[in-house]
Amino acid sequence: MENEYNPLFFERDIVSERPTFGQTLGASVGYSLDPLFETVGQTLEFGIQRQSGYNAMEDLGDYSMYASTLGRAVNTMHMASMKRAIDESRERREILAQSTLGAQLVAGIFDPINLIALPFGGPVVGIGKSALRVGAGTAALQTGIEVGLVQPFDALQTAEESAMNIGMAAIFGAGFGAAFGAPMTAKARAYARTQQGIKEEMAMLARIENLDGITPDQLLNLPQRSERPLFNVSDDDLNTTIKSFERTASKTEQEANSYQGQGRPETGNLLARAEELRGMARSYRNEKAFRELEDMGIDLADPYKIMDSAFTNSVFYKAVSTPVKRILQSDYPTFIKEMTVKAFSDSGVALALNSLAVATPNSVAQKAAVSNGRWVAAHDQFMRLWASDTNAPIATRLDINLGDLGRRAKDIVTGNEDTYKKWLKNVSEKRIAEDTNLTPNEAKAVEIMNDYFSTAEKKLSEVGLIGNAKGLKARIENLEAEISQLKTQRENARMKRTPRGAYEARLVDDRLTKLSNDIAEDRTSLTALEGSQLKSETQDIFFPRFWDTSAIKKNRKEFYDTLYRWYQENPYIYEKNPRTLEFERITLSKNPENLDKRVNSTIAKILNETDPLNVDNIGFGYGRSKHFRHRQVDIPNKLVTKFIITDPLAAMQTYAARIEPRYEYRRTFGKDVDGVLFDMETEMIRKNFSEESINKMRKDYMHMYDRVSGSVLRNPDAINQKIAFVLKEAAQFSYMGSAGLAALPDFGRIVMEYDLDNVIKGTQALMDKNMVNMTVDEVRLAGEAIDILRGTSHMRLVEDLSNNINSSELLTNARNAFYILNGLAPMTTIAKQLSGIIDAHTIIDYSIRYKSITPQEKTWLARYGIDQKTAAKIAKSPWEKSTNNLYMANTREWTNISLDKIIAETRKTYKKVKAKLISKSTEKELLTRYSQEFFVDRIITDPKVARSIMDSNDLENALGIAMNYTDGVPSTIYVDPIRVKSVYDNFKSSPRTKDEMVKRLDDLLKEGTISEEIHVHRNQLIKNADLIDSADDYVEFILLHELHHTTHRRKIDETITQYEQRIDELAYAYMRNEKEEGIKLAANKKYDIQFREAEETVSQFRVALNSGVLNTIMSGTPADKPIITDGVAYLPMTVAKQFGFTEDPKIKGYARIENGLMGLPFQFYSYTLANVNKTMASFAQGQVKNRTLGIATSLGLAYLSLKLRTPDFVWEEMSAQDRFARSFDMSGLMALYSDLMYTGMHTSLALGGPNITGGILSPKFPQEPSTLDAVTGLAGAGPSWATDVGRGMYQFANGEYGEGAKQIARNAPFARLWFLKDDVNQITRAWAQ
Repeated sequence: MENEYNPLFFERDIVSERPTFGQTLGASVGYSLDPLFETVGQTLEFGIQRQSGYNAMEDLGDYSMYASTLGRAVNTMHMASMKRAIDESRERREILAQSTLGAQLVAGIFDPINLIALPFGGPVVGIGKSALRVGAGTAALQTGIEVGLVQPFDALQTAEESAMNIGMAAIFGAGFGAAFGAPMTAKARAYARTQQGIKEEMAMLARIENLDGITPDQLLNLPQRSERPLFNVSDDDLNTTIKSFERTASKTEQEANSYQGQGRPETGNLLARAEELRGMARSYRNEKAFRELEDMGIDLADPYKIMDSAFTNSVFYKAVSTPVKRILQSDYPTFIKEMTVKAFSDSGVALALNSLAVATPNSVAQKAAVSNGRWVAAHDQFMRLWASDTNAPIATRLDINLGDLGRRAKDIVTGNEDTYKKWLKNVSEKRIAEDTNLTPNEAKAVEIMNDYFSTAEKKLSEVGLIGNAKGLKARIENLEAEISQLKTQRENARMKRTPRGAYEARLVDDRLTKLSNDIAEDRTSLTALEGSQLKSETQDIFFPRFWDTSAIKKNRKEFYDTLYRWYQENPYIYEKNPRTLEFERITLSKNPENLDKRVNSTIAKILNETDPLNVDNIGFGYGRSKHFRHRQVDIPNKLVTKFIITDPLAAMQTYAARIEPRYEYRRTFGKDVDGVLFDMETEMIRKNFSEESINKMRKDYMHMYDRVSGSVLRNPDAINQKIAFVLKEAAQFSYMGSAGLAALPDFGRIVMEYDLDNVIKGTQALMDKNMVNMTVDEVRLAGEAIDILRGTSHMRLVEDLSNNINSSELLTNARNAFYILNGLAPMTTIAKQLSGIIDAHTIIDYSIRYKSITPQEKTWLARYGIDQKTAAKIAKSPWEKSTNNLYMANTREWTNISLDKIIAETRKTYKKVKAKLISKSTEKELLTRYSQEFFVDRIITDPKVARSIMDSNDLENALGIAMNYTDGVPSTIYVDPIRVKSVYDNFKSSPRTKDEMVKRLDDLLKEGTISEEIHVHRNQLIKNADLIDSADDYVEFILLHELHHTTHRRKIDETITQYEQRIDELAYAYMRNEKEEGIKLAANKKYDIQFREAEETVSQFRVALNSGVLNTIMSGTPADKPIITDGVAYLPMTVAKQFGFTEDPKIKGYARIENGLMGLPFQFYSYTLANVNKTMASFAQGQVKNRTLGIATSLGLAYLSLKLRTPDFVWEEMSAQDRFARSFDMSGLMALYSDLMYTGMHTSLALGGPNITGGILSPKFPQEPSTLDAVTGLAGAGPSWATDVGRGMYQFANGEYGEGAKQIARNAPFARLWFLKDDVNQITRAWAQ
């Protein structure tokens, strides 16, 4: 029997022959009523009690896409009946899609909705009233039918089909007085789309079957067709061969099964042969899938490019040029694009790999954004502790601390109120001073700070971004690995004997020189740190030190005295000796004159630092400086508490914004940005790209890095930056008074992005006090919906590069108050909370139903970093489900794993493999024996192989064992049993007593004959001699020692000798009580694996949630914006040198121009630039869920917003086309392009030119000819504000006091707030008169 769910079946069965009228009539009536009748009949026949042992999900067969409906089946017969109903529903849609318009209209008369609706269209005075009445009645009834009778019972009914039916019922019900309902042509289009969707789904299912066994890495690294093994096999031969292999495999299996129970030896061989044949068929299926994907235009050779569509390939999209777009839409090698995506992606657009359900890797930018959730969680705890400690009421709405507002107001007068900020700073200062005089709530707050900052210290140490011992060692290890890799690369480049090979070798030499200097400095710093006898107990607690420059200026004398005393007591620096090229400790003069110069120099450095938040300039507490040789003063925080920012939340926010991106970058790539750019540059050299192309790539990548790490501006104190800052702030306070109303169309984006029923569930959750806390908390933990708390609501609309912890508190508070009053902050928070609730539900829902969701939904998940493997983990996580079937993530519980429970379970299942001599065991036997307890991939005991690894290492040679690491994790252990046994034999043959052997070892250590490590190992052997009865026992111990290295990492303050001794003791303990120790180790390994997987799953979920919210309730991300929006431009040196510019030290081939005034035209373009990617490109790529309904909702809300913002007298004069055009512009559907159209219109009119629309549309405001207006209009909001105020001052100065005062007052801060604007206008109008 042919499979009717094969896509070819539809192609064959859909014919052009028209159905008869009887078929059309039956299909039309059946469409409305049959789903209900079927459901009622099935319920009466089969009941609702599920048959014992019956699992509907296992009985779906080829109907898995209808799992949500078929899951209600109670037994096999019920399932068969429901499948038949689905087939009939599909056939009715086919008939209606193929019927003529006349047949559909006549059949429509007999549609129950129209017959029922006729009474609503009875005689009334006036045709218009009748039409309106009938249209409303028809729409209402159609809504009832769709929601009550069709959607719940028809598995094929889509939300789009229902929306089309309701809308067209209203329109055409009115037009025909309810004689005919929604015309079947409209329905036919919906049905045809439904059928097309089914065909596409079946085609995707076929491709998925053909892709079985292919990993994402294989897809991403797929060779060109001509390089694949089956390239010369025709498509027909592929199909024939697949069938042949599978048919032979089935026969072979049948033959094997016929021998079951007979004990015949060929059974196993036959089954193995069948599996081999299926594997061969699979390889042919894979080739078939590859070709299908290539035929669809999916470029497997360019997986990281932006997914093709007419819009994303058009000049309109590419004209809005950004660094990320230029790289991803270029012909650069895949490696370049991959590095770009891993660093800067925001999942705003789908990539080619997403269409294969391959996930976009979580980027540095995304992971850093999620880190905001950690300080938000800390803030929530601090708030409760503050309220408890000071008897303050806990009253927080949308992150507005109402309980603190009153205290802050009183504090302005009294200066002694326990405000939240003062309490928190006081606790932080006690922590820095290590003051133990704390209230219980203060002690808990200190614990929270310790947890946050100790985690931060550990992370920075692991990647070498901090100058403590562990951080320096990690950095040295990374540099050693990179140097080793570069030396190999240099040799390979030289062997090419080509100009490009020589060029690459020179680049490698330059990089090696730099890294050699870096590693020498780090080794000296480490030596200096260890030689300083600076113990952990004398070090500061970890706290990022951001200097409070205003406090330093205010109390400079006290700061001077503090530094003077410190330098007097610590007169040391480390400098490079030009002769030896080593860093040496130098004692500086304590002469008062020299000390004075040194102190003043340090203060000047601090006050004049252009980027005080750069991680290289930050101290983290004494003994933790990035550079121990004092690039900046390394002084204990407790000595300078008055002169640093002690607000822990401010420090945490700045850490998340500036340091976390650097950490994530090092963690992702294992090296700094220079190292990554070096790899990218050499890759392009190998691929024969020109130097010009390489420089362009470097420019775009480096600028994106500066954006993500928060260091775009190199000279923020320049006059032009200060002027730009003032103009931008003034424009915000003047022009953004109704920004909250402008945000209404955001809710249309939510409808557009998600299933309508999920939007309803999310709205219910937001209004349900029992659900809102858990659902909203999840969004906050993901680092979103915290705009009010962060004070960043303005960044949705306004370009802001400042992220200065020293910024004016008064200005920050005023800005926050303004955006709360204008409605943007609360509107944004509510919209993000709603979007986040729905997004979290959708991620979990799709993950649970992953095998049955549509290709579009798989692409959506992949775009946000979730593939099938991650989806399975999310599906198994302990999420919760509300009474209205809304999934709530509750990710706090995902990592709540019980070790005790795992130990108890392990104790029941743990079985120790029977011991066998190590030297006699195979690699497989050793892995079977030890892999349940230890993290190891291979154990090699072949002496020849082991010696080939050990020969270059004296210590390994002496011990007879070595270990290889992969990404810093032990992976392969090499044991030379012969050499290990010889060590043991020498030990055993010694005539000395135990005490004599110990003394002899001590003497050898003093003489330098043996190392500390050898000394420790031999001592432990003497101590545990009772466990070692033979050389084979000693071989086992040596192996166990190395295995314990895989499960126990070295502690921060542990020396190598101490660590080795601890490992020895653990290995001997294992030998003494193998079962108990084995159970604990096996349980701990399971716990570690489960915990790491849970942490990774939480991270991936939160990244997807964070990006999903940000891409729905939009503001421009670094990936959305052209470089010029930062007030930065790069000129090629071929042009720049003509004007006397010099080459930028970081960007080869370009001169860099930085001027804040260049960014002014783009001040309010953050949202509109985001729209280009996140709305228009998503539409074009098919990533929008509800196009029609979303557009309608956005336009409707934009129309409402326009009406609310427009004075009545202006509204009355506005034409219908202007109302629509302005609503379309405000909806954000084509925000940038419609905005450019209006800007062009105003500029043309200001220059005395024509209305560029030919008068069809009017300008947004009256525009008289004015060259100044034309220039300032293009220059941006800031210059426009300055022009308006300047014009008012000019009028005032020339005696036009009323008109001048009006102009100035209307441009004053807060004057255009939506609830003040009319009153201000009325008052100032009176002044002018």
